[in-house]
Amino acid sequence: MYAIIGDNLSVDLADFSVTIDSTPLDSSDSTGSVGDFSLSAFAPEDPTHSIYSISLENLADKEITVYDPEGWAGTPDGELLGGIVTNVSHSDDFTLLITGRLALGALNVRNVTQGPYNGTLKGLIERYLRGRLISGTSVTVHPDIADRKITVPGWRGELWYHLKLLCAAESVEFHYPSTGYAELRPVRRTHGKTQTSRNISRETNAEDLAQYVEVKEYNNVWVTNQIFYPPGGWDEGVSIISISPGDTEEHELNLEGSVQSIQQPVMRDFVAKDHTTSSVYTIVADDGYPIQPAQWADAGGSVKVEIGEDTRTLKLTIRAPEGLHKDNGEPVSSFALALSAGESSPQYSTLRIVGTGVWFSNDDPVKFPTGVSAEANSEFEVGEEVGVSIDNLFLSTRAHVATAVYRVASKYQGYKSTISGNVTRLSDEGTFTEDAGSRVFYDSRPYRVRSATYTPDGVQFNAEDDLTCGDIQVEFDGMTWQDVQDLYEGLTYKEVLIKGMVR
Repeated sequence: MYAIIGDNLSVDLADFSVTIDSTPLDSSDSTGSVGDFSLSAFAPEDPTHSIYSISLENLADKEITVYDPEGWAGTPDGELLGGIVTNVSHSDDFTLLITGRLALGALNVRNVTQGPYNGTLKGLIERYLRGRLISGTSVTVHPDIADRKITVPGWRGELWYHLKLLCAAESVEFHYPSTGYAELRPVRRTHGKTQTSRNISRETNAEDLAQYVEVKEYNNVWVTNQIFYPPGGWDEGVSIISISPGDTEEHELNLEGSVQSIQQPVMRDFVAKDHTTSSVYTIVADDGYPIQPAQWADAGGSVKVEIGEDTRTLKLTIRAPEGLHKDNGEPVSSFALALSAGESSPQYSTLRIVGTGVWFSNDDPVKFPTGVSAEANSEFEVGEEVGVSIDNLFLSTRAHVATAVYRVASKYQGYKSTISGNVTRLSDEGTFTEDAGSRVFYDSRPYRVRSATYTPDGVQFNAEDDLTCGDIQVEFDGMTWQDVQDLYEGLTYKEVLIKGMVR
């Protein structure tokens, strides 16, 4: 077994450990790394070997490919693994320690800002990944999902975390077909072997009980040149912004949306309460009378709006002039972005901001019952009620929410099945990088591989229950409802769920 680093630097390997995770299907689950490896290499005996002519630090960020001519654990001869080197060091006088990450390692970055988007799933992935992949790596989108329509708000945070949220919402996953290459594909495309090894253990956790789970439904809608502030248009609850002469103030305006672009507000002498077609404002003095636009501008007054880093807020900057007077000749003591409907009417805010981007719902999360009653769990008597509250900005439709609820609610119904163990192989695929996200069967039940660590001795893996309604329909095809009732006679729904497809 040997590795090629960069163009042609070859080293013989003594040992290796590779960990590959799948992205989660559950929107409340943030686990799943980008994949990493550790290789022990024999230090070349030849003093003229090219590795001695360069500093080991210079090998970082180089592409690496691992080959196994003898065929690891029965795989076909040839290429075994590809990725990017992060560090090379001497572990002792005789070996080198090479660590690195797989093709998606460059996506594990923080403080990333992405604006709102409306288009295809392929276009979204291309935008999110643009300029982030290291040379020699690539990511494609499976043709079955490439043209899927998607509308999402902007965000700021960790890129890999948001990609995992996207995968959970859209029922897709990343996998690694070959060296330096990853593909976004539909889930459940790879099936592993039926596992019968005695080194596999199954665990059923009944501790996480809850009556409800909560899910926020965003209802993302792309709009062009529509009102973003005040959210939904003006109402009685919109606050009036005031400022003293000579001051410059900044105000953060919260939106029920994510803006790609905005129209700068233009000062007018009148703005109706129901105005929503353009970005405007008026200024009134403390006597309630409006300031004329030319008068405000000539004295140095200004109002400017910028999009916040998160694209969900606006930064309003107001500069108030000095030297303006009221009708009675006294100096103006304060200005307001407001207007009165009449002499006896209260003032109302006139600031309006129109833009292009995504409207989304700011409603409270919706509670969904899990089927567990309070009487069945004494823990609820001390106030515990909601198992988890999901806030995934990619849950744009009711169908997204329904899928998210189904996946998370089952974890709080008193049944959570996982398997783990050590086996020679998980699947018959040509490379072990195919295993992450694949379905393996144990005790006549499907499980989805979440993590697999490979060594020369085999695979240590963890997988979670992946039994779906589709699996049940296929298994019991041709049976009537009465046939199924007879099969499960005397069992509760929970017991049927645990039993699964075993007849």
